[in-house]
Amino acid sequence: MMNMKMAGIAAAVVVILTVGGWQLSKHMTSAEPLTEAEAATKVKELYPGEIVDLSKQQDRYLIAIKNDTGIYKVEIDSITGEIASMKQTEEHTPPQPERSEQEPEKTPQPENTPDASEPPNNEPPSKSPANQITQVEAASIALERFGGEIDDIELEQYNGISFYLVEIETGDGREVTVHVNAISGEVDTFTWDD
Repeated sequence: MMNMKMAGIAAAVVVILTVGGWQLSKHMTSAEPLTEAEAATKVKELYPGEIVDLSKQQDRYLIAIKNDTGIYKVEIDSITGEIASMKQTEEHTPPQPERSEQEPEKTPQPENTPDASEPPNNEPPSKSPANQITQVEAASIALERFGGEIDDIELEQYNGISFYLVEIETGDGREVTVHVNAISGEVDTFTWDD
């Protein structure tokens, strides 16, 4: 009889602890969703520019931000506040200075003209344009933005635009693919892998 009573008390304690633990975990993990103002503030803190559009779709805010280089669409998770993606939707290029008719066009001089005082350079010429950043520079730009370790880096081209795809595993175990413009060195877009 005593064993039955103890078993009943033990079962009641287990049920109470289980329900209590479930309620506690539910309370601790239920975050308040971001407000539009909080989402806008977070994007302004991370990216320079003026917010020109803000809307909410399901559990994400879609924010358009305009700066000197263009218009970017930023997706931010309304629950966690994490940036899900960023993509340039419109590119702005600064106006080129006009050349006066009196100013003659300069003929570019080869950069690698051998100098008699210097030993000859026996390295093969680079296959990339002189103004293109290197893989190391692209990796450095991506790591400066996201931190972590480089998984892979590839030079790609789309519609005549060269860019590096830099895959990074961040310190918290997530993976992000960063598109770094091979000419400007700017991060065009990035995508968090699931």
